[in-house]
Amino acid sequence: MCEFYLSQGIEHQMSCTYTPEQNGRVERKHQHILNVARALRFHSGVPLNFWSDCVLHAVFIINRLPTPVLNNKSPYEILYQRPPFLGQLRVFGCLAYAASITPGRTKLDPRARQCIFLGIPAGMKGFKLFDLKKHEFLVSRDVTFYEDMIPFRTKAANLSEQEKDDSTPLFPSPSAPLLPTPSFSESTPVNLPSNQVQTNSHSNQNHVSSLSGQGYVSSPSKEPSLPTSSGFDASHDDIYVHETDDSAGLDEEEHEIQQLDDHEAEPIRSRPQRNIVLPARLKDCYLGIVTKYPITDVVGYELLTEDNKNYAVNMITMVEPASFEDANEEECWRKAMQEELAALIENQTWELVKLPAGKKAIGCKCVYKIKLKPDGSVERFKARLVAKGFTQVYGVDFLDTFSLLPRTILSKHY
Repeated sequence: MCEFYLSQGIEHQMSCTYTPEQNGRVERKHQHILNVARALRFHSGVPLNFWSDCVLHAVFIINRLPTPVLNNKSPYEILYQRPPFLGQLRVFGCLAYAASITPGRTKLDPRARQCIFLGIPAGMKGFKLFDLKKHEFLVSRDVTFYEDMIPFRTKAANLSEQEKDDSTPLFPSPSAPLLPTPSFSESTPVNLPSNQVQTNSHSNQNHVSSLSGQGYVSSPSKEPSLPTSSGFDASHDDIYVHETDDSAGLDEEEHEIQQLDDHEAEPIRSRPQRNIVLPARLKDCYLGIVTKYPITDVVGYELLTEDNKNYAVNMITMVEPASFEDANEEECWRKAMQEELAALIENQTWELVKLPAGKKAIGCKCVYKIKLKPDGSVERFKARLVAKGFTQVYGVDFLDTFSLLPRTILSKHY
């Protein structure tokens, strides 16, 4: 390196150990890179083993971001004299499916590999991915991304929820409601093994109480065993069977316990949720699929009077014609157009003149409106003839425009 520096006329200087202030520019850039890399790792939830991919992708993003130091240009644009292509950017750590092109693939083999996106490698026209099943890296061009799904972050959230559930105390607090437990002739604690529970009784039925999410749920059984798929944690070995002499309400309690057993829910099995992704052309459109705050929660017809309700309903249900052809089919609109023409002729709205050479007449159209009374009934059908002023060109058809302005009246008080 020293020979290279000398050939380029560069003076090589080194800073002292543990003195970052002597190399402030590089230290600030290192801090910038690490800040972006940490943000990528925290957002994606990838393990620490992928720190190098976070740093490489952070540098890839920084080199393509405009900066005020370079007059709002990116380092890539300064170096290559052309703006960077940003169409290949994806959410770091998102779910991706790479096309499987393994030789010898049969018709029933998977057509894609489930991966996560780890950046864009230098010198290759593809995406760097990590196979979640085979735990290996690959570069592929044919990839389908699901940028709203972050596998490692979802997994970390599930683990935290599981740890939160595991931290719940084994026995509920005294204030927690408990279901009634069966009572028998004597009280004897029984230590049950984790794989099987067996109790013996000479005259009474034995009841082994198991734990649920919010308290005790008791189920009668002659030779009970600990369930492993119904939410019971087999790691709790010390479980007691309570037997007392009080058996007055035994029949009623057994009936309640039997009802609980009949309505016991089946084990909940996790299944993959299908994520509905809209096409890119509909990204900025509101389709009304999900409304967080529906208008029906605050607006309704219950508090309206009968007249106001009729007015609102008629405004929605009555359809106004959009063209002359539609209006000409109904007698009420034909009468409204005749009244409008008669009023224009009576007021001498226009003068008939010859069209200048090379000029085109401005077209006109009818605008139709339904006027309603306060009680919702129809007051009249109104048709207005208007000119198509939007076809006029400034400097050709007109020169000046005018608008009405309010006149302020000053009054002096004595």
